[in-house]
Amino acid sequence: IRMDNKATATEIGKRVQTLREGKGISRREFALSVGIPLTSYRDREMGRLDFTLAQLRSISARLGVDVDTWFRDLPRAMAA
Repeated sequence: IRMDNKATATEIGKRVQTLREGKGISRREFALSVGIPLTSYRDREMGRLDFTLAQLRSISARLGVDVDTWFRDLPRAMAA
């Protein structure tokens, strides 16, 4: 997924981080479990890079949520 708005990437990264931390999973452990190199995962979680759809699917499966969780209720300007 190409996110044209840095704010969108940042918000999605925050959502991933919040759910990951809520499950008590370290960033390192989680990155390994979803097959993303740690530095790349960290940059995505911090909104510096976009997650791909495949990555979001893997993350969703690991956290037990639907893929649309990451996009739900984004401010309209972010989702455009």
